[in-house]
Amino acid sequence: MKTLVLDSNELARDLTCVSLRYQLIEHLGSTHWMQVFVPAVVFEECVANYQRAVTRALAATTVSDKERRRLGLHIIEPLTAEGYREYLAERFDYRLGFSVLPWPDIPHADLVARAVRRTPPFNENGGGYRDALVWFDVARLAREGRDVVLVSSDKRAFAGPDGELSQALTAEVADASGSVQLVPELGPWLLAALPQGADRLVQAVVDAQDQELYDYLVASDARDDMTPGIADLGFARSPWDVTLNEVDWLGTLARKSSVAGPDGLYVAEYELDFSVALSASFAPLDVRDDEWVTRSADELGRVVLEGELQMVLRIAVLFGGDVSFSIEEESWRRADGVGPGSDVYRPEADPLQPALFGPTYAR
Repeated sequence: MKTLVLDSNELARDLTCVSLRYQLIEHLGSTHWMQVFVPAVVFEECVANYQRAVTRALAATTVSDKERRRLGLHIIEPLTAEGYREYLAERFDYRLGFSVLPWPDIPHADLVARAVRRTPPFNENGGGYRDALVWFDVARLAREGRDVVLVSSDKRAFAGPDGELSQALTAEVADASGSVQLVPELGPWLLAALPQGADRLVQAVVDAQDQELYDYLVASDARDDMTPGIADLGFARSPWDVTLNEVDWLGTLARKSSVAGPDGLYVAEYELDFSVALSASFAPLDVRDDEWVTRSADELGRVVLEGELQMVLRIAVLFGGDVSFSIEEESWRRADGVGPGSDVYRPEADPLQPALFGPTYAR
């Protein structure tokens, strides 16, 4: 399992954490190959960065669409520091599965010693206090046996001339049971690390959405509520009654359309194949030539049909709303192309059926 540690410069690329790379992590859900941590100092720096960015954006005479997307200004009012802190903590915890690390337990004397000796991640001017806190978290995780991927574009603090982790920092974790790898950006690393592989983040997000929805349908009882209406069964004549004995999903899930909106919202349409086992009864004269008739055996002399229909359910799925995704049934149709048919016969709706109790008229 890879352990990702995100630096503040990575999170600053998208302070609302709704871009494609975060959508991908969200829809990947609970994985066995990746865990993401955010150091406490990085979390606090994100809150401060957001407030500074909002102040700059609102002070400008014009704000670009790109900047608005980055700050989430077109979906929410500018948040206070505490409001953004609450938003970020909730998104980390409930949607992305990120864990904010506790503050590292480091003696102040150790930090001072690194600073005065200019030991990385402190620089030649003695700056690097926040970077040092991040590094202590990374080193601790590596010593716990984790294979850590530090996502940071801060070359001065963490990288050597070749762009890899600096020699000084590499030496510090040389005896650790885990390892440390430095990568500058999260998106390319995710694409390269995906077990199934992908060339583009857009396609990787779509594949992750499809897999998340499929896993949900397999594991949940949501399919129990997916049943066609009587008219969807395509009867040429109205049945007296219909019993759906089994409505079984055949395990297919085909995306038919997809529309991407702002802030990580996607609306996708899928089709699912079902097998519907049913029985229905009809008035004998109404169905004597109906291809559905299998026997005429009930006690009232009605014709009884028994059999299976192959049907297709189209659903609309909203990804990235208040929850990871929500499902809405759109329509059922028969796989053989027969269109909607008649509903159950209701005498009260039949204009040719005399009412049992109704007005009488004098002749």
